[in-house]
Amino acid sequence: MVRYNNKYEKNQRKKLQNISKKNEQQTTAGKKEFTTDPWLEKEYKDLKSDNLALLTKVTANHSGKTFFLYDLESWNKFEAKFTKNLEKELSKFFVVWDFVYYQNIEESEDFEIVGRKKRNNKLARVKWDANRLSLWDKKEQIFAVNIDYGIIVASATQPNFNPGMVERYLLLFEYHGIKPVLCITKNDLALVDPEELQLFVDLWLELFFITKDEDDELMRFKDFISNKTVVFVWNSWVGKTSLTNKIYWEQIGKEWNTSEKTWYWKHTTTSSTVYEWSDKSFVIDTPGIMNLNLFEATKENLKYLFSDFIELNNECKYKKCTHTREPDCAVVQAFEDDIIQPARFALYLNLYQKLSDK
Repeated sequence: MVRYNNKYEKNQRKKLQNISKKNEQQTTAGKKEFTTDPWLEKEYKDLKSDNLALLTKVTANHSGKTFFLYDLESWNKFEAKFTKNLEKELSKFFVVWDFVYYQNIEESEDFEIVGRKKRNNKLARVKWDANRLSLWDKKEQIFAVNIDYGIIVASATQPNFNPGMVERYLLLFEYHGIKPVLCITKNDLALVDPEELQLFVDLWLELFFITKDEDDELMRFKDFISNKTVVFVWNSWVGKTSLTNKIYWEQIGKEWNTSEKTWYWKHTTTSSTVYEWSDKSFVIDTPGIMNLNLFEATKENLKYLFSDFIELNNECKYKKCTHTREPDCAVVQAFEDDIIQPARFALYLNLYQKLSDK
């Protein structure tokens, strides 16, 4: 519950909320404003050309934005401008690693972007300013799009392996349609208790155990992510950038020593970066995420985040069935009939209990 120090603070919050609602409904000086992703709207779905490239970088100056593109067919890297035929606001809804449509500008050798392809998936979270006067102002922060695999990088020790956080990332990937992989580092310093890994083994999750050495397990991991686009996620100081360096064969980011008392990095990754470590093989290294907000997942809406529950949610006897203890529950019945694997149901129950304990 949000508490206010005085009546003035409460009134200020109301004014800010009213201004926000008004801005969402109005346009100014003929400029079109979008409150949702415009490329998903009907009028832009068929806007495309035959040329498709990856957006790798965006720069901006007084003359406008320049987009750096990478054509996977020709392997050419080139620059492009945003076409004048579209609203400039549309360019704000591009993210690095988007597939964009482009074409030649008439009577020139320059290129322009004319559309964006529908994303296969995305990795995002909800962020907002913690100021009490702006708690209502929530925004989506996208880290990466069009991902083949999400690599959950955890450490066996320093910090210790945390199965609860792995479960939360599995749910995040589930929500966004990303295939998860678990990669555990620092196995030369300690080994994870097999009981803590059993749930992920039962889920048929691909597991990799990495040490500081260039060994067969590292080579197996490289073979697995070859010719794919993968994203690394986890909290800071688990060796994410160090692992990226091993994959890339070169020193990508400066590695700093950790404090023996706090095990806190003095220098960590602060922005998402894409590395091409082999032909058509890409790694997206994300910032360390200290507080992961799963789109405000609650025990009430948790069941809607599990894809194999969707068709069953409406078949329960009670509309507000939690799939835990109610009679005539379709999900429990599917579990008992081996339609839903035990590990999936166990993951749901674990997360439900943790959300209930909050």
